[in-house]
Amino acid sequence: MRKSTLSYAFLAVLVGSCATSGDLEELGAELKKNQEALKQELQEKQDESEQKIETAINDLSSKSEQDLNQLRESLKQQESLLGERISTLDESQKQQLGMLRNEIMAGDEAVKTGLQEEMSSGIAALQTQLDNSRQNQEALSASLDALKLQLMELEKLQAE
Repeated sequence: MRKSTLSYAFLAVLVGSCATSGDLEELGAELKKNQEALKQELQEKQDESEQKIETAINDLSSKSEQDLNQLRESLKQQESLLGERISTLDESQKQQLGMLRNEIMAGDEAVKTGLQEEMSSGIAALQTQLDNSRQNQEALSASLDALKLQLMELEKLQAE
């Protein structure tokens, strides 16, 4: 860029001084040559910039693809671990449910046995009370019969 500025400055000095048509042609050719060189340099810099940008885009794309693949792999591993954890929890829950069911059944059996024993004991107590009541009734019947006999004897004695 400085080179072209110097060339333009040089050209201006030359044009400013008494230049002949041959000098002007020479200057025109020099300017054209400088212009072509600048165009070529600009094109090379643009090409270089485009290549750098393309390389950066490719690198970024490659890095993004790698990151995405790593993320996918990480998610697959997490999914696998979660699946295993769910299976473990499910199995544990089934075992706990089975144990609880067994405890409930054992508790039900214990309650049933306890109620049967209580009922048997209650029936035995009622049977004992019933037997005692019968004995009392028989004793009272015997006493009543004895009193009836005494009453009949008293009535006989009184009638005589």
